[in-house]
Amino acid sequence: MASTPRRSIVLCVSLLIAGSVAGRSFAQVEVIFSEVPGSPTAIVPGAMDLTGQPVTAEFLSMLDLAPSPTGDQWILHGSTQQGPDLANVLLLGSGAVGSVFAQEGQPVHGGVSPEVYEFFDGVAGFDSAGNFAYGARARDGNPDFKEKVIVFDGLTFTVVIQESDPALGLQDSTGPAGDETFGNSLNSIHLLDNGDVGFVAVTINNVSSANRPAIFYGNLGFAQSGFTPIGGDTWDGFDSNEFQTTPDGAHWFAMGDTFNSTDVLAVDGVIEISAGAPVPGTAEAAAAIFHTKMLTDGTWIARGDFADDSDWVVLDGTLLLRTGDPITAGNPELWGDAIGVALVSSSGDSFIAGNTSSLDPDADTVLVRNGDTILVREGDPVDLDGNGAFDDDTFLRSFTPNDSFVGSDGALYFLATLRNAIGANLGDTFLRLPLSPSGGGLTRGDCNADGLFNIADAVFVLGFLFPTGGAPTLSCEDACDANDDGSLNIADAVAALGTLFPTGPPIALPAPFPGCGDDPTTDSLGCGGFPACP
Repeated sequence: MASTPRRSIVLCVSLLIAGSVAGRSFAQVEVIFSEVPGSPTAIVPGAMDLTGQPVTAEFLSMLDLAPSPTGDQWILHGSTQQGPDLANVLLLGSGAVGSVFAQEGQPVHGGVSPEVYEFFDGVAGFDSAGNFAYGARARDGNPDFKEKVIVFDGLTFTVVIQESDPALGLQDSTGPAGDETFGNSLNSIHLLDNGDVGFVAVTINNVSSANRPAIFYGNLGFAQSGFTPIGGDTWDGFDSNEFQTTPDGAHWFAMGDTFNSTDVLAVDGVIEISAGAPVPGTAEAAAAIFHTKMLTDGTWIARGDFADDSDWVVLDGTLLLRTGDPITAGNPELWGDAIGVALVSSSGDSFIAGNTSSLDPDADTVLVRNGDTILVREGDPVDLDGNGAFDDDTFLRSFTPNDSFVGSDGALYFLATLRNAIGANLGDTFLRLPLSPSGGGLTRGDCNADGLFNIADAVFVLGFLFPTGGAPTLSCEDACDANDDGSLNIADAVAALGTLFPTGPPIALPAPFPGCGDDPTTDSLGCGGFPACP
């Protein structure tokens, strides 16, 4: 009689998995914000009305995400459902908590009355101390000073650059130099530790169109279209949102075009990748460069494509992966032609998201760490309201290109889109995914060593307790002891299930009984023993 309830546990858990997403396990992502109307996560904290009073508003969009160098702060650029006079917002946050600090229709920080914000130029850039700079357009004030660069030093907001200020250090191929002023489009804004603000001035007054955009630190030009040499060539333009400097000023990258190439990536003054030239590690020429990220030590990662639209990712001048490579070692599922996220953390971990060769159109996009761990997949359920159960008819759809970072808490933060079970789009979401240590580290309860603690680990434990065949490979007995009581038994399965169902798993479990224990080789249940810990 004792065997009947044991078999029912295995059956119930198996049905639970099969009834979720085709036998896959799923990570416990935390929803910070969403665009799903009526959800508590759709509320924009700190939103105000035109009189400056707090108001309940929901997200309409999430556009850009920028972290501090250490990942302990972030700024989210988005919009609300409040209409054209109040929609645009910037939120400052840390971990899973944030609030609006600047909003359309509210007075410009450091500005002059009656100036109010109209919109924001992307996101912001932080220095090492957590101070930051951002760009904004103002309305209702002097029309000659609409565009502004604003710095927050932890106490005070200061307008450091604005439209019509002198733009120094430039040349002009068709007229006199020295009369140039900033126009109404300043982008790629970031703050250095010495107080300088770096940015791309897309529009510049009183200069030939052939000699703009230009890169600046403060008022002083650093690189200018039509004049500044680069790698035996000359810059002919700069991408408005692809310039970054490390906070200490030691390293920088810029993307744009030259007289001889339609697309180049230059790092510290050296062209690393150029359209028409072979991508490092291949014999094929790059067709385009999509995006680049740089760490504080100058480590960079870039993604782009070849002429046939297949994609590549390069890390510090070395090919990391390309379309057609296995998503994990030995996996028959291959990377497709739409890689949208290429991220490297300060600990050296890489994170890649994109489509794959999977024949399931509802599960053919994945997020992979270090080429060996699938963290999340399209179609994985999402606990939208945070009640501990997947009962919201909400699933991952795709990963927003470029907007991701690893926080100081070791979690992965990223923007993604959601759908329901019938495929209807539910909008964007800001997610947090706790990560276990990589490179041999073990997380309590991570029995199958996939870097996550979830329902797959409950099944793993049950597979040892009630074997129907060979035992699965175990990473380490200590890691699999989820409740840290010194034994592997049914309580560890309960602990693993508790990550999905904090108020109790929706299945009947018998009273605990001895499991594998300290000597599984002699256990009466035939657990079969543990391999050596890595």
